[in-house]
Amino acid sequence: MASENRRIEILNKILELSARQKRFLDEKRFEELFVSQKEREGLFTELKGLGDDRYKEEPLKGLIARVLEQDKVLSLSIESSMGEIIGKIGMIRKGSKASKAYSAR
Repeated sequence: MASENRRIEILNKILELSARQKRFLDEKRFEELFVSQKEREGLFTELKGLGDDRYKEEPLKGLIARVLEQDKVLSLSIESSMGEIIGKIGMIRKGSKASKAYSAR
């Protein structure tokens, strides 16, 4: 029972952390996003160390479903941000090339 309570506690922390990570990403606070990712990895490591029994039972099953749903949202947000950053890098490269070409005249 103690390990089940710890699993519930860890999954709730992961849910809170996912929400924070989404906010960090939206606010372009990348350093804090990376720090929180380390915390998240530690929580998953601890969860794994508790074994994989009883995850098909409630309330763990419901918490896991919520974690997976939030992970989808976070992943889509990360992909979107990456696309935006890559687009800006492309614009900077084009501007840099144009600047070099102009200054070579």
